Amino acid sequence: MNTVKWIFTVAIIAISVRILPTLIFNLYADDLPFEIDGIVADEFKEVKDVFHKYFKNGRIGGGASYSVTYKGQLVVDLWGGYADLASQSLWRRDTLALMFSTTKVMAAAGAQLLIDRGYMSPDDLVQRYWPEFARGNKHNVTVAMLLNHQAGVDYIEQPTTVADALENGDRLAEILANQTAVYPGTQVRYHALTFGWLVDHLIRRVDPKKRNLTTFVREEITDPLNTEFHIGLPLELSYRAVRFDTTVSWYDLYRQTYLMFTNSSARKLFFYMFSGLMKKQIANPAFVVSGSFNDPYIRRIDVASAYGFSTTRDISRIMDAMATNKILSKKHIDGLLQRYTVSAEPENPITTKFSLGFMLKSRPYATVKDPPLYGHGGYGGQEGYFDIKHELGYGYAQNNLYLLGCPDIEAPLLEELLLTTYKIVNK
Repeated sequence: MNTVKWIFTVAIIAISVRILPTLIFNLYADDLPFEIDGIVADEFKEVKDVFHKYFKNGRIGGGASYSVTYKGQLVVDLWGGYADLASQSLWRRDTLALMFSTTKVMAAAGAQLLIDRGYMSPDDLVQRYWPEFARGNKHNVTVAMLLNHQAGVDYIEQPTTVADALENGDRLAEILANQTAVYPGTQVRYHALTFGWLVDHLIRRVDPKKRNLTTFVREEITDPLNTEFHIGLPLELSYRAVRFDTTVSWYDLYRQTYLMFTNSSARKLFFYMFSGLMKKQIANPAFVVSGSFNDPYIRRIDVASAYGFSTTRDISRIMDAMATNKILSKKHIDGLLQRYTVSAEPENPITTKFSLGFMLKSRPYATVKDPPLYGHGGYGGQEGYFDIKHELGYGYAQNNLYLLGCPDIEAPLLEELLLTTYKIVNK
């Protein structure tokens, strides 16, 4: 079957199974009134205009939030639409967004804080702190390799349950330690789910107080900044969290169909996610992906690769603190440029650089000499990044998940918000 016929078949299946039934709902939902709220500093008013435009034109189903902290000042804090479209519950100032893989930035920051304080080195072997990890051909894996997705355990072979994840992590530590690594230290294979558990068990063994990752991040990063970032959402806070909307607006249908026919990266990413390595990476534990995004009892599990909840306001404040050396030292941040690797997954259409767990991204209007943005993107369009040159941090979240879940390909609102933000910053 040639490429055109294959794409056409995929499009028809997508429309029939996923898109067409929800469009009927959107005949009503697209006409729902929307509200935009929040604050912007005077010089950033154009950012609010962009945010408003996308809601007015029906390009955002559900809700979204965008915040920027610049040189220590919150200059943009916007939210709008619905935190739960089905019940028409509005997105509010204290709405907690599920950040998916943007949670990894907090896991990486926790590990890097221990490096910065001298408790471990990127060049140390993981087995120095976690002896059992040396099993299964992982004896030469270093801390830097583990943080840069080179540990060789990018998926879990043994079927894993909710009980395994809730058992203080000990069961998962045993499973990961016993598993035989694939290409350890030689290939960057994105550890979509296992990254958080690997970092968690490394931190437990290196931290002098033997805290787990969730407690360490709260006590060493978020509480001192008077911010909120939950890795695993307490049941009593469930009422504040977004519910994900899987309906598709008319604009989504147009854009996703257009991308599949015109963007080779979008086509490659589609096959990578649904038939390639990523499919294996997210298949186990099944509870993470089997319709659990809205289940409070699943959301409470501290999966540091995916189940992080916060407001974009607090994410931008945390990212700004990273950029201004309130968390990590300048010496450490400057050294990150010497610790990056390039993704070598042959199936992955998106080339990704990592610096000790931080994902690197080019900022708008950057020159070749400018440092990158550090942070992490998340499934469905979520992002949190910091800019050391401009002393800026931003956070973005939405609850209408894109088909491919890749902000760089499918997030037109975020793209325009960032372009507008940096146009103002660069004046």
